[in-house]
Amino acid sequence: MAFVTARGARFHTVELGSSGPQVVMLHGLFTGSIASWYLTVAPAVADRARIRLIDWRGHGLSERTPSGYGSDQMARDLAALTEDLERFAIVGHSFGAIVAVRFAIAQPDRVTRMALVDPPLADGARPWWTPDQSLLTREQARAATPRPGARHRAGLALCHLIEETTILPELEAEPPLTGADVRELARIPTTIVVGAQSPYRAAAEEIAGVWPGTSCRVLPGAHDLQVAARKPLADLLVRFLEVPDG
Repeated sequence: MAFVTARGARFHTVELGSSGPQVVMLHGLFTGSIASWYLTVAPAVADRARIRLIDWRGHGLSERTPSGYGSDQMARDLAALTEDLERFAIVGHSFGAIVAVRFAIAQPDRVTRMALVDPPLADGARPWWTPDQSLLTREQARAATPRPGARHRAGLALCHLIEETTILPELEAEPPLTGADVRELARIPTTIVVGAQSPYRAAAEEIAGVWPGTSCRVLPGAHDLQVAARKPLADLLVRFLEVPDG
C-alpha cells in the first residue's frame, strides 16, 4: 500500500504480483474502490501479472477533492499515477472503462491491451457513451445515497462525495464517446466483457462487431461481474492479458 501525490491530490495505490505483464486495474465511480478488485479477481490475476490498483480521487482512501471527476481529468490522473510505467494493459470496470478508453485515445503507445468490464455504452444510432445512458445520472446517484444519519462509513463517504464535490455536474457535462473516437485504437487488442443480464449487453455486442480488433465475452451476472462471475472473469483476464503483444 502506498500514497502518491499527483495533480494536487493524494492517491492511494496498491501493488500486487511480482512477475508477468504490467496491468493497471480501474474501478467504477461512487461505490467503487481498490476493494472492488482487491477482494475479487485481482489476487488470481496477480499470480500471472504485476498489478497496480488505484483509488480514484474521492474514493477509497484517496483524497476527496472538490472537482476533477470527468473522464478526461481522470485520464490525466491515470497518466500521472503511471508515469513510472512505460507500457501496460488496462482493466477498467464501469466508468473506469470509459477512463481507460479516454487514456488510450490520448496515449495509445502506452497501452498494450484493454479489457473493458461492463462499460456503460449506448447502442443504435446514439453515441456509444452518453451520461444519461450510464449508471451515473443525477437521479440514480442520489437514489443510491443513504438517508441522512446513516452510520455505514461507505454510505457516508458516498454522501460526502455527491454533496461536497462537483462529480454530478461534471458527469452530466461529459462529452459522448463515439465511433470516431475509438477508430484510432484499432491496433490495441481490446475485449469487452459484459454481463448476461447487463443493460449494456446489446451495446457491447454491437460495438464489438464494428470496433476493429475488439471481441465481446458474455459472463453470468449483471453489472458487477467481478463479484457475480469472479472466477470466470479472473480466468478470462489471465488468458487475455498473457497473449504476447503484437
